[in-house]
Amino acid sequence: MKVPALLFISALWLAPAPARAQEPAPSGAQEKGEWRTAYGGPAEAVHAAALKPGDHRRLLARVEFFRWRAEPPRVDYEKQMMVGICLGRRPTGGYGVRFLSAGPEKEGGKEYLVVRYEEARPGGFATQALTAPCLLKVLPRPGGPERPVLFERTLRQWFRNDLERER
Repeated sequence: MKVPALLFISALWLAPAPARAQEPAPSGAQEKGEWRTAYGGPAEAVHAAALKPGDHRRLLARVEFFRWRAEPPRVDYEKQMMVGICLGRRPTGGYGVRFLSAGPEKEGGKEYLVVRYEEARPGGFATQALTAPCLLKVLPRPGGPERPVLFERTLRQWFRNDLERER
């Protein structure tokens, strides 16, 4: 009877603690001007950009930044902008969001600011917990007139090479 209890206690002891959002670490663990969380994002997907000071608080409220336990980013809206990308609730761990690029593009005679990001999905074993991955990023403000913002998602999932399985 003591062995199962010992196994249970050791499993709890060795289980990883939930990730908490934090400001970028000087060691390079996160990129400068980037905040992320695996568990603190909203249940619904959010794609939002703050291009002027009035949008700042609304963006932080939409991504539920108060749950991240981090200092809010400081943004100089003359030179910078901020984007928030949240994937919404996911059934397991292993999901994540990674910023790829942002820049002006023309489509159908209109000019847009296109923000590209990548959604990573688990490809093997994953934590059995509800997660809500979210990314907040401060970017250089593009020059020229203010444009509508479009978000473009790329999916990324790791698959083992089928030929390796046959060996």
